[in-house]
Amino acid sequence: MTRPLVKLSPFDPARALTVLSGLDDNDQLEAQIMRGDPAESYDLLTDWLLLARQGAACYVGEALPPISAPFAVLALVPGTTPGLGYAAMLARDHHFWKRALVPLVRLIRHDLPPVAAHMGLHRIEARSWAGHPTAATLLRAIGFTREAEMTGFGYGGEMNLDQWVWLADYIPPRHTATLATSKET
Repeated sequence: MTRPLVKLSPFDPARALTVLSGLDDNDQLEAQIMRGDPAESYDLLTDWLLLARQGAACYVGEALPPISAPFAVLALVPGTTPGLGYAAMLARDHHFWKRALVPLVRLIRHDLPPVAAHMGLHRIEARSWAGHPTAATLLRAIGFTREAEMTGFGYGGEMNLDQWVWLADYIPPRHTATLATSKET
């Protein structure tokens, strides 16, 4: 059995700030597009703290020894529609941290189904900046499928985002709503 190279730790603001203070340039741009304004590390930390406070499952991805450093922040946010959630991930330099990102993606792919089931989620959506050079590869490796390209994002609406979806293999049966019909007499 091989030694794990990464772990997901509960969200810790200090470790998250280490990640958010040194984001991959493309992740930094993507965060700014999503927010619609410039995003400094403390702005992003505030966003993630709010997500955690609102019930999101937030984590810090950490490389294990010999490196022992946080390199990614992740969130899985329940939506307002039953069974729907939203996923987000920001990481430090993707080229430098590639040896940690690959096993993190494998870990997420393995752990996402039971975590989603525990949270009552069968559909998880994620968005990425369409020009991001590594986002599509990471999302596909986790098990997401590109659903659509959406226009009109960014400061002046000039940026496009890709909409991604992960669907649970099994959706438990639920009661089905039926429309009540009135009978006229």
